[in-house]
Amino acid sequence: MDKKKVKISGGVLSAKQGTVFFDFNGVTERVANLSNIEARLNKNKEEYFAIGDMMAKHKTTGMSGTGSATFRFNNSTMRALMKQLKESGKDFWFDIQITNEDTDTKVGRQVIVLKDCNIDSVLLAKIDMAGGILDDDYAFTFEEWEIREPFAPLNGVYEVSNPIEEILESEANL
Repeated sequence: MDKKKVKISGGVLSAKQGTVFFDFNGVTERVANLSNIEARLNKNKEEYFAIGDMMAKHKTTGMSGTGSATFRFNNSTMRALMKQLKESGKDFWFDIQITNEDTDTKVGRQVIVLKDCNIDSVLLAKIDMAGGILDDDYAFTFEEWEIREPFAPLNGVYEVSNPIEEILESEANL
C-alpha cells in the first residue's frame, strides 16, 4: 500500500452543508425537504461479574443501528408506502446516503451509507395552530452501514493511504 505524508491543520464542519440521498427500490432521489438527520450505532452489552472483583464488567454482544430525521411536512411518500404495507403486508426498506462536506475545511468529506433502513412510525396528518412550519419527525432503524469515504485525519503529519483500509488491515493481522 503506497503511503504519502499529508499535513492537515484541522477544521470544523458546518452543520448545514451536505447532501442526503434516499434509494427506494433502485430509485435514488436527493432529499431537499430534510432539515436534519442523525444515525447512531448502539452497542448491546451484557453485564457480568468476576469472582473477587466488586466492579461489574461489560461484554459487547451485538450492535443495532437507529436514526432520526426531520422533514418538512410536504411529501406523502412515506404515508403512501405505509398504505401499501397495510394493504399488502409487504414492508418497505431503503438505503440512505449521507454526505458531510464543508468546502471551507481541510478534512474533506465523509460519505456514510445506511443500508436496509426501516421506518418505525409515520405521521398521517398534522395541524399546529401555535406553530409556523410543519415538520415531520421519523425514527428508523438500519441493518448495515458502510463508510464510503472517510474524513481526512486531523492535525499534524500522517502517513496515510486510506485510514479505513489501514484499520481493516490491522484487524486482519490479529
